Amino acid sequence: MVQMIATDMDGTLLNHEGKISPENQKALRLAREKGILVVIATGRSYQGAVTVLEEAGLRLPLIHLNGACIRSEKGEILREISLDVNQVRKLHEAFREVGIYHELYTTAGIYCNRDGFQNLKGELDRLQIDRSKVQEWIRDLAKKQFRTTEICDRYYEDVMEEAKSPVFKVLAYSLMEEKLAEAREKAKSVAGVCVTSSNGQNIEINHPEAQKGIAVEFFARQHGIPMEQVMVLGDQFNDLSMMKRAGVSVAMGNAEEEVKKACRYVTRTNDEHGVAYAIQTWAGIEAVV
Repeated sequence: MVQMIATDMDGTLLNHEGKISPENQKALRLAREKGILVVIATGRSYQGAVTVLEEAGLRLPLIHLNGACIRSEKGEILREISLDVNQVRKLHEAFREVGIYHELYTTAGIYCNRDGFQNLKGELDRLQIDRSKVQEWIRDLAKKQFRTTEICDRYYEDVMEEAKSPVFKVLAYSLMEEKLAEAREKAKSVAGVCVTSSNGQNIEINHPEAQKGIAVEFFARQHGIPMEQVMVLGDQFNDLSMMKRAGVSVAMGNAEEEVKKACRYVTRTNDEHGVAYAIQTWAGIEAVV
């Protein structure tokens, strides 16, 4: 019997337009009406997650930044786990050497590196993408990937000496596989960090205790729910930590193959209301799919 459901957002609960379908909305509401604890577990920032939930009329407990931060349904901070300042500086220097765009997620907002967008433009040149489309591409990227309303006007280099705001996650993004691979190896060489990804064009770095699986266990323990009665849904490598802990692990139809192999079940894709289908099929909640 499922008593708790934890779902990822991008590529899982959200369709390709970044929206929660009416079918998925209904399934989550029906699950809550049946007394099931429903939790969001995302790599997004708090504002990046809450904005989408509010558009769908949903207010739910939230695991964000891959588990670095946990909030109640009311938005109250229940737990925060940040990276060490020296770790952040080492990651920044490593990514600067690679020449890769990267972001640092803090309580004050998101800071990108000074040369970040120049790095991306350079990649567009190397990939021989029409320069006339660069600005349009950058704007679209900012809207979908970087959520510019949260990116601070100052660069990380401008504030790194102040060290006033803890850094909860570092994200590096590239269109070039070899550059991303080099950045990943350099990140792994920094002691005491967890390196994962939420899509094929990024890597995400958190504190080892800041993982979705650990955060899901936190919520389950708080509510006296055994992990055998927890359903988790996701599609990417940053979801694996919760899939390996939950009794009912569900991969999306559009998930990475490694993620599918790690799960007990595979549902429909995120554009086919896969979350609603999974809740109906394996949690026993009737929903329209």
